[in-house]
Amino acid sequence: MVRNVEIKAYIAVDARGMPLKILISDRNVHDSQRAEELNKDFKAKYLTADKGYDSKSIVEFVAKTGMNAVIPSRSNAKMQRNYDKELYKKRHIVENFF
Repeated sequence: MVRNVEIKAYIAVDARGMPLKILISDRNVHDSQRAEELNKDFKAKYLTADKGYDSKSIVEFVAKTGMNAVIPSRSNAKMQRNYDKELYKKRHIVENFF
């Protein structure tokens, strides 16, 4: 019997769009659940990610590793975090990988 399985890919790329790490999970796993594993081995100045990565634990993890979080706050967040909007525009580099 053939069964359809939906998977999700998580990709970390460098500033030039070259892949650094790829993780695969079941489709129903939220992005934030894989963020630490995806980014734990890198030394970088910035971690740029979309609003799906806006959580206290992820932002604290990023700070603990010495990186600066370039992650916009979700629109319903009580406290809107400042982030570098010009640097955030470069987030498309990871999308280009696909």
